[in-house]
Amino acid sequence: MAQRATDWVRWQQETRDRRAAEWRRARARLAGYGPNVRGILRRLWHSAPYPATPEYLLPMLHSFDIGRIDPDNPPWIYRGPGFGSGAVAEIVRRSRARLGLPAEAAA
Repeated sequence: MAQRATDWVRWQQETRDRRAAEWRRARARLAGYGPNVRGILRRLWHSAPYPATPEYLLPMLHSFDIGRIDPDNPPWIYRGPGFGSGAVAEIVRRSRARLGLPAEAAA
């Protein structure tokens, strides 16, 4: 039991250290964006349904970087009466434009 108590304390500290390192990494990545984009990303993060942990913030930033999240139409906010194929095409068009890619549809 003494060994288990010692292991528990060490595990708790390692977990806190790992989480703190992830928060530092997430904040550094967020700071790497310009002030305008950083504001957009902070608003997105505050509106997102994800738990407020770095394990969710870092993938959200990655999804933004690769164009998977459109800041004007995030997937967790419903806008409009229906979500037809035209809406998807418009989201793809805006994402491609933001990334500087040609306007044609992705293959």
